[in-house]
Amino acid sequence: MQPRRPEDTKINREYTKKICSSCVFVCFVLSWSRFYHDLVNRLALRLTLMFAMTATSFCTARPIRVGLAFDNDWQMGHEALTLEEQARVKAVALQTLQDAFRGFDVSVREARDADRLIVVDKGFVVGLRPAGQPAPVGETLPFAWVSRVHFDELCGTLLTVTGCAGAASRCTKTRSELVDGLGRGIGGTAAHELGHQTGLRFALDARCETCYDGGTSNTYEHFFGSQRWSDAALTIMRRVLPPEAPVR
Repeated sequence: MQPRRPEDTKINREYTKKICSSCVFVCFVLSWSRFYHDLVNRLALRLTLMFAMTATSFCTARPIRVGLAFDNDWQMGHEALTLEEQARVKAVALQTLQDAFRGFDVSVREARDADRLIVVDKGFVVGLRPAGQPAPVGETLPFAWVSRVHFDELCGTLLTVTGCAGAASRCTKTRSELVDGLGRGIGGTAAHELGHQTGLRFALDARCETCYDGGTSNTYEHFFGSQRWSDAALTIMRRVLPPEAPVR
């Protein structure tokens, strides 16, 4: 498990305050109703339940803004990416992440001021993970609104699946193809990690190599294939994500 970073803790604390405020209000109404007759008590309880259901419906219907922030060093293996290549990776990553939620009212942009945040960092910070397991390409802590995509691990996986790792490698892709593949890998990993965040939980690590919610990124399809959500993930997504607003 990765140690909590200050910015992750700050964002999670802000969201937690909002939820706690709603819970305190509901608890106050329930406590207040105990002083009244049974009939009034039942009426107050029904009103409280109606309020909770309405609030839940409102939150679900509200568009979800997803921010993607890049804090990595843009070093792919032993090669530094140019400014043009960096811009290309960002554009492909943002488009891939947006395409993953086609049909839902989810907007994606490069920013930090969003409802949900995904940070592309340099790499995995060694913490408490089972010995012998490889470092993950993405990470979301429990009860978090912030996720991490680990740039170094994702680059390593990309170079491995394309045969471009090592001095005696037989690379099957051009540099521009690797740059596009890296962008798709970041976007796909970000979509997966968003599905691990609290209140969503639609990424259940399915046994599907072509799914965003698949349990591994160590596949060619993760970088160069056409990905989709599993049926199980889609069922949950239709329940927790707002549908895309109709075009007028």
